[in-house]
Amino acid sequence: MPWQAALGPGQSPFQFTLEIWVIAGWTLADAQNNPSNRIVVASNSPTAFQGFSVLASIDNLWAATLGLGSQNILVTTGNNQTIVQNSLYFLVLTYDGNNLTLWVNPADTTQPPNGQVAATGFVPVASQIPLYIGIGHPDLPTPRNPFNGQIQDVAFYNVVLDGTTIETHYLNGSGMQTS
Repeated sequence: MPWQAALGPGQSPFQFTLEIWVIAGWTLADAQNNPSNRIVVASNSPTAFQGFSVLASIDNLWAATLGLGSQNILVTTGNNQTIVQNSLYFLVLTYDGNNLTLWVNPADTTQPPNGQVAATGFVPVASQIPLYIGIGHPDLPTPRNPFNGQIQDVAFYNVVLDGTTIETHYLNGSGMQTS
């Protein structure tokens, strides 16, 4: 998707929520024999430590990165939460100006998130880098980290959605709740 100012800093501190429905299409054997990051959504400049991404990590865990200008902060799900291939996942990334939080299938947001890390000082991409879905930087001679699977209903909000709203989006989208 082309770069848009709405995906950049508007308020201080910059806050956002990113929601994505995905189905991983690789096999467990492929994840073990060909470990690699698989980009779900990215708007980042990794070498400049700017922007954000959501991905399947080299360890076959859902993960997210956030650039702080001097480093990239990484948050992942726990080791007992490896990605099950051909399963539907609702991934939610929030950044409130102080914490990077990753939710996976958040049916009950009164429970702790699947991953959270302190991350003060987010630096959005300074140049007009597009929002990539399913691959990292296809503009390079060799595109980075393609995602093998299905990606649907990517939603970006310039606010942090509260837990009740996130939970409702998950329950409605998964068919568990109809109101």
